[in-house]
Amino acid sequence: MGAGKRRLALEKKDLGELCDRLRVELECDRIAFKEISKEFAELKEPFE
Repeated sequence: MGAGKRRLALEKKDLGELCDRLRVELECDRIAFKEISKEFAELKEPFE
């Protein structure tokens, strides 16, 4: 029983790390998307 609980604890820790990494990646994507949107708006202005 002890080994199973220990493995579960490790899996939870790994999941936590994975979620943190995904959160960071999503935040980076969101910032990049804002930058691209801003550049696109600037490019579009002369044509409006």
